[in-house]
Amino acid sequence: MAYLDPRLRAPPDHWGRGYASEAASTLVTACFESSGAHRVTAGCDPRNTASWRLLERLGFRREGHFLANASFTSDGEGNPVWHDSYLYAVLADEWRARSGLSR
Repeated sequence: MAYLDPRLRAPPDHWGRGYASEAASTLVTACFESSGAHRVTAGCDPRNTASWRLLERLGFRREGHFLANASFTSDGEGNPVWHDSYLYAVLADEWRARSGLSR
């Protein structure tokens, strides 16, 4: 099983133009069509509404809400600051049906 961990980021002046949607859709299609993946998962910070709304628009389903499982920063004393995360997934058959792709 291959593991790919891309990060989609865009400067704020490029937000709302569909770039993330197009990039994510192309990446997921490549995972299924070129790599033969059965399932693609994605994670995001629940505070990032744009990220989880994008995943849901693309047809991903929310499968988990993990509490205090990710730390990207530290407090003033060097202790990790813990944040929640969401887990999303879509199956190849679901993606193909939604995207009109063949097997």
